[in-house]
Amino acid sequence: MREKAMREVILAQLGALRADAGVELVACKDTCVEDYLTGKADALAVAMQMVESKALLESMAHFLCYEETRNMNMAESARSCSKDMMSRLYEGKAAGYMAASRVVTEVREENKYE
Repeated sequence: MREKAMREVILAQLGALRADAGVELVACKDTCVEDYLTGKADALAVAMQMVESKALLESMAHFLCYEETRNMNMAESARSCSKDMMSRLYEGKAAGYMAASRVVTEVREENKYE
């Protein structure tokens, strides 16, 4: 698969994940879950912007893993300071980066064996 096709597949999958998070956010009545889903949608938006700006896929995969770890650490730090809303936002961002990282990695691995 050519790189352009890989980017289109990644962008489509990230768009679907972001749309799912957006639909869940609209349907959600719990503010705790809303914070989490907002963070997740934000992270997926960042990943989509990276794909659209033609970032190298390998660099993007490393960045997404790094951001996942950083946001989990920030969530733990916010939780220890009793900042629950911020903690949920960071957890959502970490989940979004984790999902985006998984998409990029799977498409890259799939491309290796074609």
